[in-house]
Amino acid sequence: MPEVIVDEIIHDVNDLGVGAISVTPAGIYIFAWSKDGQPFSDSEDLTGLHAGSYTLVITDAVGCTASIGPIVISNMVGTSEPGLTGSVRLWPNPAHSAIQLEIIDLDVIAACIVDLRGGLVQQIQPSELSSEIEIRQLPEGMYCLKISAANGRVLSLKFVKVD
Repeated sequence: MPEVIVDEIIHDVNDLGVGAISVTPAGIYIFAWSKDGQPFSDSEDLTGLHAGSYTLVITDAVGCTASIGPIVISNMVGTSEPGLTGSVRLWPNPAHSAIQLEIIDLDVIAACIVDLRGGLVQQIQPSELSSEIEIRQLPEGMYCLKISAANGRVLSLKFVKVD
């Protein structure tokens, strides 16, 4: 069965169409997004989204399908959304024993490393994010560092662990 991870969901602001959904598949697939039950896009990731209920159906090379959703993009009303400009940079990638982060304008409240199936691999305290994060103990493979910010934003950074 196809596997896919929802990396990031960004809500629309003042109905400006600035919402986004970012996904990462574990393979090569055909994407079929729908919005409010109607065909919408065949792209992997969606940007410029307005509020609505989005569903993704992915199909692999042998015709197996998986569905994700609904993913609801809300219309947040306000003049600004603090922290939406925040960013995180991860390096090196791929990595052998440790990864490093640069966190800019983001108030981090929680972080963890998950495998491609979404299983928790390692919980990380926000205070540990300013130093190297040890990954030597992880088996070789692809992982996601999920970071939750105080403004409700969740960032997911993919990295590869090599031996």
